[in-house]
Amino acid sequence: MPDKIDTPVIILAGGMSGERDVSLMSADFVEAQLENICQYVGRINISQTGNWEPKHPVPYSHQDHHNHLLRTYGQFLTGKDIDPRDICLFPLLHGSFGEDGCLQGLLAISGLTYVGSGVLGSAIAMNKVVAKQLCQYAGIPTLPWLEVSPEDWENNQNKVLKSCHELIDHQQPLGSPPSWLVKPVSLGSSIGVTRAQTKGELITSISQAFQYDSRIMVEEYLADRMEIESAVLGTPADFSISEPCTVWHNPEINSYHDKYFSDSTLIELASSLSEQSKAKLRTYTSTIFSLFRLFGLYRTDWFYCQSKDQLYFNECNTIPGFGERSHFIRLWELSGKTTHDLFTTLLNLTINQTKQHTFNQLDLAYSHPRAAPKTKVNSHHVAIE
Repeated sequence: MPDKIDTPVIILAGGMSGERDVSLMSADFVEAQLENICQYVGRINISQTGNWEPKHPVPYSHQDHHNHLLRTYGQFLTGKDIDPRDICLFPLLHGSFGEDGCLQGLLAISGLTYVGSGVLGSAIAMNKVVAKQLCQYAGIPTLPWLEVSPEDWENNQNKVLKSCHELIDHQQPLGSPPSWLVKPVSLGSSIGVTRAQTKGELITSISQAFQYDSRIMVEEYLADRMEIESAVLGTPADFSISEPCTVWHNPEINSYHDKYFSDSTLIELASSLSEQSKAKLRTYTSTIFSLFRLFGLYRTDWFYCQSKDQLYFNECNTIPGFGERSHFIRLWELSGKTTHDLFTTLLNLTINQTKQHTFNQLDLAYSHPRAAPKTKVNSHHVAIE
């Protein structure tokens, strides 16, 4: 059996977002896996008020700087004095303040090593509007969408509704009624996402979405669609892409509960995806890696219109859920990679990149030789005049 990784690894879980329960569930799964891979495994749960609470009986105060806590925790795990910068942190906080660059900024300015994307990549991927704008810049198709601010909605509601109707054009089959997806811009796990099919439902959906975020997105709902996912592991210079898989679920929207707490979702190899679209997906995924400034791992979600053999970018997750129902884990299982190999690879590439000083997670010195493609913007973004 290979030697265990001797760098101490401490999981960060919990947090202040609405996805806290999923984070804790992910941490339980990852912690069990790391016990078989690493010599020293710790865990810190971040409370809903932002306090760092170690799992083990480590002397600390909530007033302590996090670096002091990490040094003390490292000593507890290894039995020797250890620099916090020699600990590998494994953030598993989903959503706001954990996946959006906030936590990554705190860790980066403290000089700490952590799994996953840096400040810029995390922030880009979390913001659905910025992510789609970058995809359009790179020639990656998206469905028509519209960003709405509270000011737009309060002062120009009729213009917003008119712009929403302008999104619905040639995409839908002839005679199909209009239909929209309404989403908070910077939340994950389908929180606050609803489908609207009438003007009244659209007004209600937009008003509800503003309860979750200060900016929302209205997107055309594509009736003739399949949901496709793919996962990535590695660095922009050397990475692996999983086999694309189809996600089947009973409700129209794969809700927060259905994703993580139900057996109603099925993931299988995307047999309906044409070879041409599989090749496009690999190219698009590779482009997103460097374009978004990502690192380590991520999962991309796509819509696929089989009648047109057309892929549309939906969103990118830099800290996907982990666990028995995890799409990320399942994607790699169907691609022939074991969970043990997955986590071993992820930790080794993080630790080795840090030792070699070849990756700056502040995104200041980080660059990739494959420049983003210089393409003209073919935007479906409908502006509110």
